[in-house]
Amino acid sequence: MSRPAHAHLERGKACLRCRGRKMRCDGAKPSCGQCTHAGVNDCEYDDAGPTASQILERRVAQLQARIRELEEGQPSGTITLHRPHSPPQLQPRLPSPSSPDFLRSFSSCGFDFGFFLHMQRFKENMKASIPPSDDSPIPSALVYVVLLIDALFSNDPAYHATEDRLLALVQQNFSSDFHPTRMMYTLQTEVLLSYYLFHKDRRVEGGYHAAAAVSIVVACGLHKLGSTRAQGRTGINLPLPRDAVEDGERINAFWTVIVLDRCWTVWMQTPSVLIDETSANTQIDTPWPLDMIGYEQGMMPAGGQPVQTVQAFLNNPATDTQHQSLLALRAKASILYEKSAQIAAHWNPNAPGFQDHFVALDNRINQFKGVLPSLRQAAQTRPDLVRGLLTVHILINCATMQLHAPWIQPGNPINRKSLTAARTAVTSLQKVNISQLGYIDPFMGILLGAVGRSLATALRAVQRNAGAGPSNGSPADAAAVQESYSTVLTAMQIFSAACPLIGALLICIVYSLAIDIGHHADTELAKFR
Repeated sequence: MSRPAHAHLERGKACLRCRGRKMRCDGAKPSCGQCTHAGVNDCEYDDAGPTASQILERRVAQLQARIRELEEGQPSGTITLHRPHSPPQLQPRLPSPSSPDFLRSFSSCGFDFGFFLHMQRFKENMKASIPPSDDSPIPSALVYVVLLIDALFSNDPAYHATEDRLLALVQQNFSSDFHPTRMMYTLQTEVLLSYYLFHKDRRVEGGYHAAAAVSIVVACGLHKLGSTRAQGRTGINLPLPRDAVEDGERINAFWTVIVLDRCWTVWMQTPSVLIDETSANTQIDTPWPLDMIGYEQGMMPAGGQPVQTVQAFLNNPATDTQHQSLLALRAKASILYEKSAQIAAHWNPNAPGFQDHFVALDNRINQFKGVLPSLRQAAQTRPDLVRGLLTVHILINCATMQLHAPWIQPGNPINRKSLTAARTAVTSLQKVNISQLGYIDPFMGILLGAVGRSLATALRAVQRNAGAGPSNGSPADAAAVQESYSTVLTAMQIFSAACPLIGALLICIVYSLAIDIGHHADTELAKFR
C-alpha cells in the first residue's frame, strides 16, 4: 500500500495532517510515512472533492469574472446572488404533519440516539411546530435535528437527500437557550446532535455537544432529583413538573446523559465532567429510570433523602431486579464499563487495596450479567428493544474485556477472561438477526471494534504458534477464534452501511490485522465490502 518515495503526489491529495502542517506527504494509506513516524495509526484524506483553499480560489475567480462582466455590461449566469442569511438552497421541503409517516423513522430509532422525552406528547408538539418559528412549541433547532435523524433513516430518497440541508438548518438555528422553561428542549437538542455527529464519525464535534449536555444536567440539578424534589435547586431552577410524566422525562434525561458521558469519554479518553462525589456536590441521588408507561401509571419513587444511587448499585447486588427498564440496564452497564476503564487506566496490582477493588468490580460485573434478560426471548419483540438489549449485553462483556486487558502483555497475548468475554459478545450477536435491525446505537461500533481487536490479538497469537495453542492454556483454537472474528466483522459490515463511524472502525481493524499477519490489506478488506 505504500507509495514509492520518489512518486509525485497530485496537488490536494495529501492527508489532512500533512496538509495542515505543510509537510511532504507520500499519500500512503491507511497511514502515510509522516503520520506513521508520528505514531498516528490512520490518516484522514479528503478524496471526496477539492480542498478548502481550492474552493476559495475558485470562488475568488468566479467573483472576479463577475465583476469584469458587470463593468463591461455583459450578462452572466455564472453566479446567482441571494439575500444573506436566507439561502434558498438550505430550506428543504419539510414532511407534512398530517402524513401517516410523519416521524416514522425517528419514532423507531430515537432511543438509539438519546431521545428521552415522551414520544407521543413530543410528536403532537412537533406537528404544531412545522414549519418552525419563534412561537412554535418546539424550538427550531430541536425540530430540525429530529427531522435530520428522521431523514437519515428514511426510505424516501427525496427526504433522505435533505439530510445535509437539515444539518445546516440545525447549525443555523442552534442556540443555547437557558430559559428554565426551555432547558429540557435545549438538553435534548445537545444529546441528539451529539449522537448524530458520533454516528457520522465527527468525533470532536460530538464530544463537544456531549460535554455541553453534561454541563446542563449539573446546572439543572438533574443528578440530585431523588434528594431535592421537595427542596430548592441550585443553578438553573427548572419549573416544577406538571405531572409524573414530566418528572420522569427529567429522570430519563439524566440517565441518558450518563450513558452518553460514561461511554464516549472512555473511548475518547477525556475526563468526565460529572463525577459521583459528595465533596464536589455531584453525588448522584436520582432514582433509576423507568419506561414511560411506568410514569404514565404514576410509578414514581419517593424522594427527599440522598440515596447515593450509583454507589448503592456498585456495593449492593440486591439492588438488581429482574424487571428493569432498558435505559436503567444501559445506564448500569455504562457505569460498570467506565469503572473498568478507570481501574485499567490506573493499573497497579502492587498498590494497597488494588486487588480488592479489582476483584470486587469483576464480581459485580458478573453479578449484573446474571440478571440481564435473555436475548433470544427479546428477539421476538420490537426491533428497538432488541437493539437496546443487544447493546447492553455487548457493553457489559466489553467491561470485562477492558478490566482484564492490562493482563495482556507481549509475552502473554491471550487473557482467558478477556477472550471469553469477547466470544460471549459474539454469541450475543448470533442470537439476533442483525440484518433486520437496520441501524443501531453508534456506540455499538466502538464496542464491536473492541471485540474485534481482542479477537484479532488472539488470532495473531494462535496463528503465530502454528497450532501449538495459546501458551496460557486457553481453550481457544485458531478456527474458533477466526470464526468469532469473522462474525464480528460481518456484523460491522452490515451496520457500516448506515453508520460511517462503524465503517471507519471496520477498515482500521481489518488493515491492522492484515498487515500484522502479512496479508494484503486491500484483499482482506474486499471480503467485507
